[in-house]
Amino acid sequence: MEKVTRRLFCARTALLAFLVSAACVGGLCVNVFAAKSQSEQLTAHLTVWKIVEKDGQESHASADKVDPGDVLAYQVEYHNITDKALSNIQAKLPIPDQMEFVPDSANPKNVAASLDGKKFASVPLYRRTVVDGKKGVEKVPYSEYRYLRWNIATLDAGKSVTVSVRMKVKK
Repeated sequence: MEKVTRRLFCARTALLAFLVSAACVGGLCVNVFAAKSQSEQLTAHLTVWKIVEKDGQESHASADKVDPGDVLAYQVEYHNITDKALSNIQAKLPIPDQMEFVPDSANPKNVAASLDGKKFASVPLYRRTVVDGKKGVEKVPYSEYRYLRWNIATLDAGKSVTVSVRMKVKK
């Protein structure tokens, strides 16, 4: 299991390295897409923990060491550090290759997803198919999602908003 742990650690490190916007707190950053002046006026704090289930009860544990099948909770708190409301904020969270989005775990529920980080659509994602010359549509497996994005319409002065999601370590 050491190899998986190291691989996931690298994925977490890559995730944190990928998040390069000005919204950083304590060395942890999350991607915030807003007008340049707005992104400089937001702080963000990313917390990741492992979900542990015992006797039907859920608790949180350190995510420093994980195994395939473990579920991690990601939570990002955005804080408007200005004295005016900010609007049209897009909070984007990449999903590392070793992780899989857990359906129905996003909060707020109105989350969009992407396979490439450029084109987003509401969850669940669908794609067009052609099988034996017949056109169709199929649901994209959650394991193929690479990014999630929440649209935050307005964040009042001095206020915070939190987005969260669960992801499972691939087997």
